[in-house]
Amino acid sequence: MQSRYAHWFNYEHAELGHVFRRRYGARHVQTDEHLRWCYRYIALNPVNAGLCERPEQWRWSSFAWLFGRPAMELPSDERDLFRHFGEGDAGRARLRRYVETGL
Repeated sequence: MQSRYAHWFNYEHAELGHVFRRRYGARHVQTDEHLRWCYRYIALNPVNAGLCERPEQWRWSSFAWLFGRPAMELPSDERDLFRHFGEGDAGRARLRRYVETGL
């Protein structure tokens, strides 16, 4: 059944082969610096794709949840993010500066 979509897509778009061409790749995040880089990369994806001008404008991102709306109480599992940047408003400010250095 999944190959049916690939055949249709290739026919419609005059393509050949696998629809997505490459296999999914994953890398193990091993350091805090790599984790921070991943968060910035993810937050800036819609900006780099031209879908919005600022990461907080992308309504489906956690960055928008943290900075695009009035501050909210974070669920306990979300607090893990701030252990890399600090607690409270100072931690939020460091996170924002870190992500925005990639703009």
